[in-house]
Amino acid sequence: MPLGTLATCLLPLLAAVPSDAVDPFEHPPFTFSIFRANMRLLPLSVDEEPHPYEDELPDVGNDSASKLHAAARDGFKFSQDALKGLTQAQIATLSDASLVQANHFYHSWLWAEVKRQRALGYSIQDAVKRIDLVGTKTVLKDGRTDGGWKAYRLLILTLLNRSGGIMDITEDAMVSHRATPAERWRDARDENRRKVDGHPLSEYDVPIPSAGPFTSSLALLDEVAELVFGPEVVNDRGSVDTVYRDCCKVLVNRVWEQMARKLKTNIKKSKKLSAELGGFMAGASYFKLESSNLGF
Repeated sequence: MPLGTLATCLLPLLAAVPSDAVDPFEHPPFTFSIFRANMRLLPLSVDEEPHPYEDELPDVGNDSASKLHAAARDGFKFSQDALKGLTQAQIATLSDASLVQANHFYHSWLWAEVKRQRALGYSIQDAVKRIDLVGTKTVLKDGRTDGGWKAYRLLILTLLNRSGGIMDITEDAMVSHRATPAERWRDARDENRRKVDGHPLSEYDVPIPSAGPFTSSLALLDEVAELVFGPEVVNDRGSVDTVYRDCCKVLVNRVWEQMARKLKTNIKKSKKLSAELGGFMAGASYFKLESSNLGF
């Protein structure tokens, strides 16, 4: 099954929202504290009802009074700290005008479309595919609007790709599981060196393995899900619901693609440098040979 785009990876999580819900922001994953922290969203107000599986801790020293909070219905709401480490282009996606549009898209436009598709008997996955999200290069005509999709898309990409954000968290998990293009390429090169059936390839000609089974490990996907969304997504049996695994599968594969592109570039550079070094060494050997022949 084709993977969704990074910008749409959170949309299928609306499967966890009941059809009679008024505001999808008041449901997972936007009610998960770890997910909110990873997305740089303000923590939920202390007077909101705690999660049924979460212990309510006493407020020692009235710490909560000095912290900024938000209600879930506020949607995408950030403090100034959320802007730290972002580029000017990224900060623009968190402007007041952009946030109004992004909130409208998720809270009103998209949720209304999802409920309409559900009423027609479609699952959330099929509903997201059927909903007409305006392409990035589409020219809108006749007063048509994108419902805030562009603002939402740019905001989500900024939050996912920020330094220390969800994509970095996903990459760290992949490294710990040795589920990276570099690790798999090292294994492929080692296997190539020991090849006895035919001639081994040149080191630089060994292809980078495709993601394949390396990014579909349930252990990896479940770990990423817990790191990204929090312990609430882990059930009593220690596994994660399919809807969260599917989201994390997109994250893991998009990180793999990014890492594979960087590795491919580095391989080309290394191959070029190796060839240049070989030329220098050959020239040096020739010079040494000629010098010895001339008696120097």
